[in-house]
Amino acid sequence: MKNYIELKIPVQRNAQWYRELCDAMQEERIPVRWQNGFYHITVAFVHDDTHVDILREAFSRILSGRKAPSITLDKIEAFQTQNGKEIIINIAPSHPSDELLTLINEIRTAAINSGSQISKDFFIHITLGRIDAQDATLDEVKDVISAIDFEPFTVSIREAEYRYFRGATINQWTLPS
Repeated sequence: MKNYIELKIPVQRNAQWYRELCDAMQEERIPVRWQNGFYHITVAFVHDDTHVDILREAFSRILSGRKAPSITLDKIEAFQTQNGKEIIINIAPSHPSDELLTLINEIRTAAINSGSQISKDFFIHITLGRIDAQDATLDEVKDVISAIDFEPFTVSIREAEYRYFRGATINQWTLPS
């Protein structure tokens, strides 16, 4: 069974920029399946459950007692998935903090060292919504996004969760401020 570890990101769905984004997509008649909460960075997506116990222990060693890193989200972007079927609207940092990059690197290295098969195509982003590629082009979506007045914001990443894909939680951690 597929599983993954995520860093939860507190995003305010009622923020002005978010409402503007939703309204703009609707005005352009671009149907978006908006993420309804559960905003996160998927740090490592594991394609099987062979090493779940090893990963739970490794992630616990890395996360237990670790200070919550911060992230400054300063851009709205869109990209097309590798299979070309979806366009993902997301927010991301231009310059992730060293503490966040170190944490991500430690988690991904632990997953690789366990022998787990993880997705290699990782970059830091928080998905806001998904669009079927047949409903809009990437350029159309980027045009809408470019008109949004997005104010950068910084949050602490206080929660991590290791879970089965669309299933039960394997472990959770709360990081102190």
